[in-house]
Amino acid sequence: MAYCAFAPSAPPQYSELKMTLYTNKEVYRSGPDQNGVTITERSNMGTTWVFSWPVADGPTPDANIVGQLQGTSVQVANTPVVVYHYSLGLVFEDKR
Repeated sequence: MAYCAFAPSAPPQYSELKMTLYTNKEVYRSGPDQNGVTITERSNMGTTWVFSWPVADGPTPDANIVGQLQGTSVQVANTPVVVYHYSLGLVFEDKR
């Protein structure tokens, strides 16, 4: 005869991390601060950008850069309003 027993399990443990981060979504296409490039340019929908925006721990210009928000953006509609689709990844630079 088969025997089956279940041991009591510990309740799940949860943790929560809250962060407030800031980025300047302005794209600089040239110069020493270049952080984005247009890879396809269309007159209406379809314009596509690749970017890497700095992420800081505060809203002021002297805040510490803690990572990069990297990804793509595509203009997916232009009527009745302009709409963009973003695909983003957050890459932290801190060694912690």
